[in-house]
Amino acid sequence: MLDKDVAVRYGNVFFDIASRSGKEDAWRAQLEGISETIKASKFLETLLSSPSISRTVKKESLDKLFTGRVDEIVLNFLKVIVDKGRFLYFKFIYEKFCDRIRHSREIMGATITTAVPLDKKEKENLLKALSIYFSSELEGDFVVDPFVMGGVKILVDGTLIDGTLSKRLAEIRERMMSASFPNLRS
Repeated sequence: MLDKDVAVRYGNVFFDIASRSGKEDAWRAQLEGISETIKASKFLETLLSSPSISRTVKKESLDKLFTGRVDEIVLNFLKVIVDKGRFLYFKFIYEKFCDRIRHSREIMGATITTAVPLDKKEKENLLKALSIYFSSELEGDFVVDPFVMGGVKILVDGTLIDGTLSKRLAEIRERMMSASFPNLRS
């Protein structure tokens, strides 16, 4: 089990450095690109997370992949995470960093789950409607989960709106299980 307090500390420190440098957006985009690169390669994810691979090899790999593509401070931050044996926390550190940016700008974060991917226009329209509903600017993380079967599940700062087909079916199942049918004979 990962201690998410570690991610909070690293995310906060990185945010403070980015904030003082005025590079929150640039570094966020770079971390997003790094995150996508790692997600796209199971080999890279294993290499960076495995305790059996030396830290030197991990840092050399980061250098080869990202030197010239990301700011030196971003690259050095990744190396610090590797040096401290914390690369398993990268995803959570990135999330905390993004949370701090949103919080500093008074933007609410939303996780929006659908059964199928939404196109760009659908995402924009949904975020616009949610911004009006919550009376706040929103930033959305879109997740595809086929188990929702249809509809949408939205989590905004602790508020859950579940309009999924799987939720509706569970409610129907629950009502049927708790109902009594006096006219039916066994």
